[in-house]
Amino acid sequence: MRITPSASANPTTILNQVGAAAASLLLEKLQDGNTVCITGGKGLSAVVDMLSPDRSYDVEVVPATGLVQGKHYTDVNHVATQMAEKLGGKAFLIHAPLFADSAAEKRMLLKMKSVTDVFGRARKADIAVLGIGSILSGDSSYYDL
Repeated sequence: MRITPSASANPTTILNQVGAAAASLLLEKLQDGNTVCITGGKGLSAVVDMLSPDRSYDVEVVPATGLVQGKHYTDVNHVATQMAEKLGGKAFLIHAPLFADSAAEKRMLLKMKSVTDVFGRARKADIAVLGIGSILSGDSSYYDL
């Protein structure tokens, strides 16, 4: 657990402080051989931006959700790739949307081997780094798409 005191009312400064604290905690817990699953969003992008490991880790980074395209920070594949590159690990990508238009489409997507492989890795992850969103629409990653 981390507490990040803020002496700023600037949302970007606060986001960077929280990202730095989360990145520090992740590096304390991370071990070679771990699988990390992640989501997208501004908070997760801040965590990745603040990562500065002093060594490479033999880890896998996998999406915990499908894709929402729009901005780089909502694209879970982009965030996974950036995290894996910073850690020296390997990213696995998902090629399915976060939202399906129908139950039939959802069933079809979940039958795809590439999708079930990624979600299987995510379910077995040693560490999950997940965004919780924002209660303020102006600060939410998905309102500004």
